[in-house]
Amino acid sequence: MDFFKRNNEVISLIISIIAIIFTAITFYNQLQSSNNYKRTTNQVLINSTKLALYDVNLLIYKTNTIKSKMIEVSQLQYQVDSLKENLKIVKKIDITKLPKNQSMNYQVYREDLTNIIYRLQSDIDGMNEVSKKKNLLVFIEKNRLIFERSLYTVRKVLKIDGEAIENNEDLYDQAYERNSTHLNNYANRNYKTYKEKVEGIYGGE
Repeated sequence: MDFFKRNNEVISLIISIIAIIFTAITFYNQLQSSNNYKRTTNQVLINSTKLALYDVNLLIYKTNTIKSKMIEVSQLQYQVDSLKENLKIVKKIDITKLPKNQSMNYQVYREDLTNIIYRLQSDIDGMNEVSKKKNLLVFIEKNRLIFERSLYTVRKVLKIDGEAIENNEDLYDQAYERNSTHLNNYANRNYKTYKEKVEGIYGGE
């Protein structure tokens, strides 16, 4: 009986050890998978900023070298469409698999890229509306300067985003916190003014 009892204890011990080893291996694999996804995501974001910067630089080149006052929409639209495809890839990233600091960088960059596309597309659409011709843009000096100003503005944003992501720095702190504090203080001051106006008209809220 003692022999069988000892055997059972040994078997139980072996099973426990195997279970612990299996749990450790599973945890290690999950950790490796998480780290791999983090590295892959970071590289995708770095590549995205570089490709976006290339498209913006190419638009700056076109803006300064095209001399015609009327141009085809496609000459500028192609790069904006490229930015849209870039954004589609960025949107495929699963934010739930990212650590807190990287998820914030992802959200900030995704928002920035969305705003960049909206701004450039709005400029192109505005020139298209002025021309009143389906596939032509009025590319007079005034419109060139407006579009070029947008390009240099978004280029600056992309460079800040790209450097922060590549260096694993907090993008929100660099690009948004100061402005967020300013806007929050403004909203607080404005709310006091709003309350005074309401109280003056209605005697209170």
